[in-house]
Amino acid sequence: MKLCYIGRSYLPSGIRSIVENDVDALRSLGCDVQVPKLSVYDEFEVRSVNSDVDAVICTDVYAAMKIRDVRSLRRKTLLFIRGRMDDNLDPDPTISYWRLRFASFLDHIDLSKATLLENLGRVLEQRLLHIDSDRYENVHKSVYKVIASFSPVYVSSASWGDLLKKCFGVNYVKVALGLDKSYWKRDGPYQTRSDKVKVLIPTGLFKCKKLDYGLAKINNAVYRLKNLIDTCDFLWYNNDYRSLKDDLHERYPNINFVTDATADPKALFQQYDLVIHPSLGESFSKIVLECLSIGLPCLVSSVSEDILGDHVLCVDPRSQLYDSALDKLITRPNLRMDLSRKASEFARKWISWQDRARMIIDEVKRKGLA
Repeated sequence: MKLCYIGRSYLPSGIRSIVENDVDALRSLGCDVQVPKLSVYDEFEVRSVNSDVDAVICTDVYAAMKIRDVRSLRRKTLLFIRGRMDDNLDPDPTISYWRLRFASFLDHIDLSKATLLENLGRVLEQRLLHIDSDRYENVHKSVYKVIASFSPVYVSSASWGDLLKKCFGVNYVKVALGLDKSYWKRDGPYQTRSDKVKVLIPTGLFKCKKLDYGLAKINNAVYRLKNLIDTCDFLWYNNDYRSLKDDLHERYPNINFVTDATADPKALFQQYDLVIHPSLGESFSKIVLECLSIGLPCLVSSVSEDILGDHVLCVDPRSQLYDSALDKLITRPNLRMDLSRKASEFARKWISWQDRARMIIDEVKRKGLA
């Protein structure tokens, strides 16, 4: 089976990206996988896709915008929507997105030769549909259009798929992320201190609006429980955010913002006693799954429904319960030990990247592409 895998790798460190794991797993199962070079800053070119591929696995919405316009390529493309994209794709289930659907319909009508009608269309979007700069309620019109063009879309969690279906009316197929259990396996038994606890916030990419609630409360908890905490480190995997460090340290002085990527994240993570992942913008959270796999007790805020259970604490940082959850996890070593044991047991049953690759291959075959 010949595949083209299109995706960007945002993690220039030892943290392996979804792209790298998927491609290696597909190749290990005998697939011939072409991977066009596509960094964070590159613009995708349609001509970079080999003409003889059976199917295209696209995990980049911006690349899909160009693929959509090439019918022969679109028909053999599987679009994977990983999750929210800040203001470009952050749908709210309490909002009706019929305006985006109507605006998309207007775009299909060629008004370019009638200047008056074209201007009227723009006014209609801004005044009646309240779409400003092609954006409506944290969803960019072009992103909505590409998602609607590829229904069904492929997602890693049913909760994320349900949200897309409710807001946009698109169907979805769930293909969960995998776990490299050969690497994410603890080198020795989990041990935790009763005082001087080391706290890790492994968020990866910084999404300001999705983290502010949690960071503010974590910052206060670290100050309030400073006699029990050795360090609280916010770890970036992408050093492009280095310029934000001083500003964030001023806003959250009790949190250390670490911007140096690491070649061996497992070795680094095992030095900590607990993980706090306060983002409200996750649709799955691969890094939380990896932390669970090495037995780290975790307090999370938004993850896939598949990750939830009695092995992890899940509390919305906007809730009054968040402060008490932080206090419990920091002050109770027995709770951390119990969560660590359950987390390791949970992760042992998770699917591998090869299992996920088999699901992708089955979907390609089901669509009659190979």
